[in-house]
Amino acid sequence: MIFLVAVFAFGEEFGRARMIAFPMIWAALVIYSIPLIRQLRSPAKPAP
Repeated sequence: MIFLVAVFAFGEEFGRARMIAFPMIWAALVIYSIPLIRQLRSPAKPAP
């Protein structure tokens, strides 16, 4: 949301470097989050 306000309301420049970095940051967040979500959804293992 802040990104959209900065670009459209305040006229922040959105150059080539940001066009590359922005989706890479989101992709890294997804890659990092997938194992965490899988771990939370898996049933707890009983203690031995």
